[in-house]
Amino acid sequence: MPTDTFTEMINAVIKKDPLFTVGTVKTVDEAEMTCTVTPEDGGQDIEDVPLRIMRYADSVGFTAVPVLNTEAIVLWLGPQRPVIFRVHEWDKVIIQNKDGHGVIVKKGGVLLGLEAGATHPVAWGDVIATYLAQIQVEVNLLGGALAAPPTVSSAEVKTS
Repeated sequence: MPTDTFTEMINAVIKKDPLFTVGTVKTVDEAEMTCTVTPEDGGQDIEDVPLRIMRYADSVGFTAVPVLNTEAIVLWLGPQRPVIFRVHEWDKVIIQNKDGHGVIVKKGGVLLGLEAGATHPVAWGDVIATYLAQIQVEVNLLGGALAAPPTVSSAEVKTS
């Protein structure tokens, strides 16, 4: 019957899972690279939302860590698969390989090396500043609010 088909269509639309949830970042677990988001509609907290935007085995990863109590949009890839889609304000951006070698950009500083401990005797500040400017553009396109990278020269960037 046509009515059955129409009813089935309406029920399919009504039962559709949400695509996005808007809320506030309640907690951040940097060890697990996850956060908890409290929905603005008063719903149940969404726990263990991954922060990694791009981080695959054997490759360099990109992780954006949000500021607590900032607005976030959670994208649902599936009923049990939330990911951070957009955050109003970032605390830091981490670009590292699987061994932890890379760069951490924070307000007021750039940290180099393994888990922010330097592994290189000297770094070229002008090369890093150019690279950070490119990262800033990409983060801003994702909706972050990353300040301009610090101005440095080769002589100013030292590692320990």
